[in-house]
Amino acid sequence: MTSVGVSRRRFLQGATALASFPAHAALPPSLRERIDAEVRFAMARDEVPGCWLSLITGGKLQYVQAYGLASIARNIPARKEDAIPIGSISKMFIATAMLRLAERGIVALEDPVSRHLPALPHGDEITVRQLLTHTSGLADHWPSHNNLRPEMLADRDPQAILDEWAAKPLTVEPGTKFEYSSTGFVAAGRIIEVHMGCTLFEALRRLVFAPLHMTSVLDANLPPSQRPLLPEGYTGRPGGGLGTPPMEGAGWKFASGHLAMSVGDLAKFNLSLLHRTLLQPASYEDMFRRQRYKNGKEFWYGLGIQSPEPAGYKALEHVGGASGFVGLDRLYPAEQVAIAVMVNADQVTTELNLVDVIAKLVLPPLR
Repeated sequence: MTSVGVSRRRFLQGATALASFPAHAALPPSLRERIDAEVRFAMARDEVPGCWLSLITGGKLQYVQAYGLASIARNIPARKEDAIPIGSISKMFIATAMLRLAERGIVALEDPVSRHLPALPHGDEITVRQLLTHTSGLADHWPSHNNLRPEMLADRDPQAILDEWAAKPLTVEPGTKFEYSSTGFVAAGRIIEVHMGCTLFEALRRLVFAPLHMTSVLDANLPPSQRPLLPEGYTGRPGGGLGTPPMEGAGWKFASGHLAMSVGDLAKFNLSLLHRTLLQPASYEDMFRRQRYKNGKEFWYGLGIQSPEPAGYKALEHVGGASGFVGLDRLYPAEQVAIAVMVNADQVTTELNLVDVIAKLVLPPLR
């Protein structure tokens, strides 16, 4: 192994060795065995190499587990402490950080974006709230299904990405329609950097990770050669089998999908959402509630978080995808349940299927 490979491995080991999980109650053995069986069945069915899971019930962390392989080529088992790219689940952290700035009176969600980013095209037409609710109308720089364009294989400065894509015509009148836009979160990330006077990752560390004692979190928004050694991601090949997908260059995931963390640390964040420990009550109410268009019509997204009703339960969630990874983080606030599932294979629905299956095992009947 090269000295670079050794140093990257040591960096990862040093980062994950610090990870600690909240004290948790023991999951009944029969339930644990049922969950393990469901995970292994889904992995075999979908040809998924590795899976990482955290489960909160009764407002307490009950189970953290890893299954399968983090690397097929190196035959490295998946570990509970592995930092997994969480993709767009990162958007929940951007919204949380922005709300902390709002609580300090630094930003108001109804501010025009131009108040904080004066040079941003259309900045006087868009509010900070609209950035966080995908109603800004900013053209989305990230392609669907992670199908990278050739230029995305090269590193690019996030500000240059924002300048280019914000200059395009708005896709909708701001505040009138939900149009998913990672570009809007790039703008939100830049606002946080401007006011915190540091990198976005350092700002998130101060505002979110440190207060919640999340010690495994890594910044994946680096050139591929400089990224810490994470579990390997895979994608399906035409005709069957798994291959390694292309990796986007630095900058493209800024503020919209740049974080990697252990499922145990993601559970710490979920506990903070369930128990409302980091933000003020009014901020959580605003974050969790379904937002409204200018015409007053409600839609299914809060601030950086989706608000579906799977099987009739009121939930909060975000899906996340990165090159070779997909995940789902879902919370049921009324039931004090949260389930996070990450897998190192894309183009699958394993994470959704497993969250639904586990939910059926742990949720009380609807009244």
